[in-house]
Amino acid sequence: MSVPQYSQTFLGPGAAQRYEQFYEAGTADEALWKLERDFLAQFYERNAKNWPECQYLDFACGTGRVIAFLEDRPAASRGIDVSPEMLKIARTKVQKSELLCRDITKETELEGQYDLITAFRFFLNAEPSLRLEVLRALAARLKNDRSRLVFNNHGNPWSFKAIAWPVHRARQMWCGRAPAGNYLTHAEVRELVAQTNLRIVERTGFGIVSPRLFKFAPSFSARVESWAHHRAWARAAGVDQMYVVARR
Repeated sequence: MSVPQYSQTFLGPGAAQRYEQFYEAGTADEALWKLERDFLAQFYERNAKNWPECQYLDFACGTGRVIAFLEDRPAASRGIDVSPEMLKIARTKVQKSELLCRDITKETELEGQYDLITAFRFFLNAEPSLRLEVLRALAARLKNDRSRLVFNNHGNPWSFKAIAWPVHRARQMWCGRAPAGNYLTHAEVRELVAQTNLRIVERTGFGIVSPRLFKFAPSFSARVESWAHHRAWARAAGVDQMYVVARR
């Protein structure tokens, strides 16, 4: 039986609503999003002088979490996603952003070029061929050498996920089960970036606490996450690795 592409994951009814549950109060994803928000706000402030009339794109914008947070800062903001169901929810969150339903890997003409592009929760789950296609398409949309693409890999295997990896691998080899979680190493990210004539200019990480602990002690876990983000070793061991890339 063929495995559906990641781009098909959120096309069905109800998929968008299930995705929204990731960020319910007290979850690990909600705590990570708070740290990601702080990073994005500080990052934008540091680079705003390079983008006097910032044109911003949120690729795979989904239900609008990231673009709704950033849209007040740039001069113009646009979100792109292949799922009408996801965009339906996103339209309830944004105030001024343009939202487009399209597949950028199949477009022959660019809809625009941008000073800032974000792409969250996409590259880990996408199959390798789709990762490369999308990153090439996003690289073509960077306006100039001062433009930046910010994306994350929320499956760093050198995190708490390393504990479960042997179990998942054994089940895959001996029982034929699909892995319970995806993994993407820093080396794989570097290779992907290099293939698209981009370079990594910044990297940081979040998420040293397992989601299982969040279920039992959300307040304590959130405090640990906040404390850990100020330690270099913890950033490297975070399950959620954030990358800032630019043209070579």
